[in-house]
Amino acid sequence: GGGECGYGGYLQDRELILANFARRARWITGLGAGRRVLDVGAAYGFFVAAARAQGFDALGLEPVGTCAAFAARELGVEVCTGRIEDAPLEAGSFDVVTLFDVIEHLADPAAALRRIHALLAPGGLLVVETGDLGGLLRRVVGSGWYYYDPPQHLTYFCVESLDHLLRATGFAPTFAVGYLGREVSVRNFCHQLGRALGGPLGAASQALARSPAGRLHFSVPDRGNAFVAAARRDA
Repeated sequence: GGGECGYGGYLQDRELILANFARRARWITGLGAGRRVLDVGAAYGFFVAAARAQGFDALGLEPVGTCAAFAARELGVEVCTGRIEDAPLEAGSFDVVTLFDVIEHLADPAAALRRIHALLAPGGLLVVETGDLGGLLRRVVGSGWYYYDPPQHLTYFCVESLDHLLRATGFAPTFAVGYLGREVSVRNFCHQLGRALGGPLGAASQALARSPAGRLHFSVPDRGNAFVAAARRDA
């Protein structure tokens, strides 16, 4: 299962997801960050697990309660249930706060960023990954871009507009931007494609997703589609 958390077939790609998050944890290590990490919108806790494996003292925060039970049972990590805007967390108590594919879901990203600013220790690191509104894929496919997904996705950014919002909410200018790519299963890719296409082509794509070929996977570069950015809370 796993649909109970609203993340669909996510868990079938468990090993790929862990590998993708391990790449992100290594990237953060390379930026020179402290050990205390809060992953906001942690879902099932996969980044929390990857960060702990990389030596971080990591905690997750996720609004969907059933995800926390999975994180504890399956991954042995702690995910608290709550929203970043009002979760009972101590000011200045984290060295790193991560938002992986989360900011686009927030109705008021500025309010969330102001709270994160307060939760970070001076010099602490904010890491945000989201779709790239300025990317080639969005420009080529226009309104068909898969990030355009209301009501799930509400806000959209390019590197420059995210940097502008971060500075407006108290952060120093963005100092690192990465295009880390990801491993994607044929199953997940065809499932998403089938949803987008609909009709007979969509049905064929969904059928391929369910076939043995669905277990294959391939690398997708993020450049031109998504980016990860890091900014510091001023020391």
